[in-house]
Amino acid sequence: MPFEVTYETTVPSGWPQLVLELHGRDFFGRNVVRGYGCVHLPSAEGKYITYSFRHERTVHLFQPKPISVITGLLGYLNGCTAEYKEAEKVLATGEGREVTRVKTTGQAHVKVETVKYNFNLYGYS
Repeated sequence: MPFEVTYETTVPSGWPQLVLELHGRDFFGRNVVRGYGCVHLPSAEGKYITYSFRHERTVHLFQPKPISVITGLLGYLNGCTAEYKEAEKVLATGEGREVTRVKTTGQAHVKVETVKYNFNLYGYS
């Protein structure tokens, strides 16, 4: 699903990340989380395509595992699978990730176009 976002900065530190939270339908037609992923947006030049630079990234997706088999079964029946409350914070900073058990759920392919404009005015080349 294509969309457009514009970021502007005068300082290259803290470059933005793309945090993905993908939803889908389960067996009963309920909307549930299918996977999470995170990738840093590129600041370097990529393949030149008409005034912009294209980058392609593969984002590996994962999903938190339930604490036990019973909670997993009850969550499946209730339509409340294991998920993060503050996904952006957990994924972007990594805070709390070391104690979370996860399973891989696939990959997402992302195409990003980067345009550098007036970097030399701020002392960057």
